[in-house]
Amino acid sequence: VAASTSRVAAAPSTVPNRADVALAPAMLPPPARASDMADMAATQATNSTVKSLAAALKTAQDPEIAEMSGWLKTWGQPVPSTSVSSAMGGVNMGRGTGMMSATDIANLGKATGATFDRMWVTMMITHHQGAVSMATTELGAGSNPHAKMLARSIISLQNAQIQQMRTLLTQLPPN
Repeated sequence: VAASTSRVAAAPSTVPNRADVALAPAMLPPPARASDMADMAATQATNSTVKSLAAALKTAQDPEIAEMSGWLKTWGQPVPSTSVSSAMGGVNMGRGTGMMSATDIANLGKATGATFDRMWVTMMITHHQGAVSMATTELGAGSNPHAKMLARSIISLQNAQIQQMRTLLTQLPPN
């Protein structure tokens, strides 16, 4: 999950509804996974565009994590861990959430060259689609204007990145 890095981690002042409160805990583990995948790309990717995209995605994660963590604290809710091991909890989060399974990440970690590049881009597209889905749910069911603003930002930015990555897939050599 990558959103604008220009936002300040401010806590929303409007009382949240159930959808707003559900958004942040659901959206905090994916940035940890994306960050882990970006770290892999920094050392394993061979395509310069994959490396650049991974670096940009990693840079965007910290402000988003801080913003949502701040909301949860203000709302008196527990802040889930954003560490990858805690985010996984040994469980496959499932494709519907966009989270890669432990097996997916292990396979990505073993890949090299063009195979890694293609796997990374394909997995990141799935990851982004999960974030867009969660953000769309927030727009439909949430009430907090700050959470809805973040959801709109996620949808806009990540849909653009999905298109960029789909184009990149057509330019990568086949496995």
